[in-house]
Amino acid sequence: MRDLKEALVEDAIAQRSRALQATMVSKVEFAVLVVLAAAHGYALGRKAFLGGMGLEVSKERDLWFRGQLAEMVKKID
Repeated sequence: MRDLKEALVEDAIAQRSRALQATMVSKVEFAVLVVLAAAHGYALGRKAFLGGMGLEVSKERDLWFRGQLAEMVKKID
């Protein structure tokens, strides 16, 4: 009986581990997709986007965007 209980516990732990791993992979894939989409969009449209807000394109603004994107991605749960 003890072996059966141990096997059931081990199986439950293994199932939970696989589920958590799948969730983490999904979150990483989502984060990568967000970064790629945002970076690509910014690179293609930054002059129009910033110009529409009355701002100039600059290296400092590009660095600011990268920093803001990095902070946003850190908050993906």
